[in-house]
Amino acid sequence: AAAPAAATPLVAEAAPAADAPAAAPPALPETISYKLAIKPWGTVYVDGVEQGVSPPLKRLALKPGKHQIRVVNPSFPDYLTEVDLQDGKSGTIGHDFSAANK
Repeated sequence: AAAPAAATPLVAEAAPAADAPAAAPPALPETISYKLAIKPWGTVYVDGVEQGVSPPLKRLALKPGKHQIRVVNPSFPDYLTEVDLQDGKSGTIGHDFSAANK
């Protein structure tokens, strides 16, 4: 009686896996690397979650899809941008706070 019970979960696990390749979109990288070029510095938030201070933070690993990027330096207005990572290409998020005030 133990052997049929053990075989049942294996069949249940195999069925969804068999459907997955047919329904999967073209393979995209799990994360996409975005370089940061922030001057003089700023705290970086992705979708409201703090990622760290740039510099020294030089890269973000973002999942494909839309993301809201906010860079905060208390001496200047916040910098806000949105990226839509559908094609799997990396890029750069750059902002010079001091140049924005000139």
